[in-house]
Amino acid sequence: MLRPLRIAAYGLKERFGLWDQRLREEVAKKAPFLWAHGASVGEVQLTLRLLEEFRSHIPWPILLTSMTPQGLGVARGKVDIALPFPIPLGLPIRTFLRRINPRAILIAETELWPPLLWEAERRGIPVVLFNARISDGSFKR
Repeated sequence: MLRPLRIAAYGLKERFGLWDQRLREEVAKKAPFLWAHGASVGEVQLTLRLLEEFRSHIPWPILLTSMTPQGLGVARGKVDIALPFPIPLGLPIRTFLRRINPRAILIAETELWPPLLWEAERRGIPVVLFNARISDGSFKR
């Protein structure tokens, strides 16, 4: 299977919000979260370094998502919960946000997904983009 397809297929049930009872209970016990996202290994490593610096100032458990199995492997054991990033469409994003109840979202680099940003804005969830460059034209769009 091609690498992009293998990555997209990883955790597919969870990415669509089809969580088993154990995962639902574990998330419900710990929510609300600070949600941090790093697309792959490099962004996850960067995110973990940032979280180390101010973890003592964060009153919530940390949930970290990644697009790749390798990124999740780096995160596991270093945050409260590591999960695959939800499919960036309306229903999976809304389901994910409802379940994790994030107080804020940290996004490494320019891993921008409009449905996530729109839903976060609608819910009043602050989003922080760090270590990213974005042109004036892209920012307007």
